[in-house]
Amino acid sequence: MELIREKDKLIFNYKTTFMMRIFIVDDNRLFRKSFKQTLEELGHKVWHESANTDDETLEKAILNRIDIFFLDIEVEHENAGFDFAKRLRECQRDKNIESKGDIVYLSGKNCLPKAYEKEEIKPFRYLHKQNDEENFRKLLEEFFIEYEAQRPRSISIAKSGLKTARRLCIDKILYVEFDSERLHCKIHTDDDEVLWVDGFLKDFIEMERNSDLYAHGLLTYASRAVLVNRKHIYRSRRNENRSKTLFFKTKNNKELSVATSVRLAGDF
Repeated sequence: MELIREKDKLIFNYKTTFMMRIFIVDDNRLFRKSFKQTLEELGHKVWHESANTDDETLEKAILNRIDIFFLDIEVEHENAGFDFAKRLRECQRDKNIESKGDIVYLSGKNCLPKAYEKEEIKPFRYLHKQNDEENFRKLLEEFFIEYEAQRPRSISIAKSGLKTARRLCIDKILYVEFDSERLHCKIHTDDDEVLWVDGFLKDFIEMERNSDLYAHGLLTYASRAVLVNRKHIYRSRRNENRSKTLFFKTKNNKELSVATSVRLAGDF
């Protein structure tokens, strides 16, 4: 079990959008330059951009945790983007890489090429490259709104004093325990990890007001001091004082449990 100790407490920060790590393969240098600038203005990080689909580029794509691969279909030669995507997925499968990233195909053509329909590697989206920078920017803004809407809901946790943040999927949270003053908490995950978080309550209340996490039951109060993820409750037990004990299991089959309040026991 990994335990982040109290001296390394984290600061909780919920955001509806996150900085995406981007990988671009396109043979138009001017387009890459403009594309990269637009992505960075939208708050994303372009981790790599080139016109190559060689083994060195593939290795860079494998070694770094990339969120989105923007691949020009006809980079270098016809259907080269498809070929690179296929090699990428094969390497990720061979190396047992779980965080594969999504693929978005790019093309200057208005219509989809016939090869696209037969392609084994289905992308998240196909984007038509446009000469008008303003129109393409609007297209990208719409794309990221759609992309964020379909991603698993997450929270962003950043170490105090650092700009970088770790993204933690809500689905990985088993339950959250607050301290007596409700100023700090421990997040228990299904990876058998315990995260000590500072300043969580104030930010969580703000998160509730600006998101649908609580409304959709992803995180639910079991007591004044505990939030639970209903998805991970695998059994419950009624106690003599009319409260309930909720049981969870980590991926390592370690059993964890928390007690509800008497008032909220009927919700479980």
